[in-house]
Amino acid sequence: MTRSMTMQHATALPNNTATHQVVSCSATPAIVETVNAIDHYWVARALKAEALLAAQEDHQKEVRTLGYHQELKREVCYLLVYMSIRLTWVDFQQA
Repeated sequence: MTRSMTMQHATALPNNTATHQVVSCSATPAIVETVNAIDHYWVARALKAEALLAAQEDHQKEVRTLGYHQELKREVCYLLVYMSIRLTWVDFQQA
């Protein structure tokens, strides 16, 4: 089983020691949370998944929009052809 480069990097650190600390900058009391390499791995994975999902949703929306516009063009084309035939038929009958 192959491991991702992110996970390999995360487990390469000795004893999974904290790489840095996150400190709250709000007016509330500061909360110190240690962030280790495995946490970084899962955060990176979640961010990548969210980005891919957003890109997929955008793509699906674009495909639906293009399909709608193509259907609209097709209907207009059929309508114009129908009207052209209809006008030709009326002109033929009047002659």
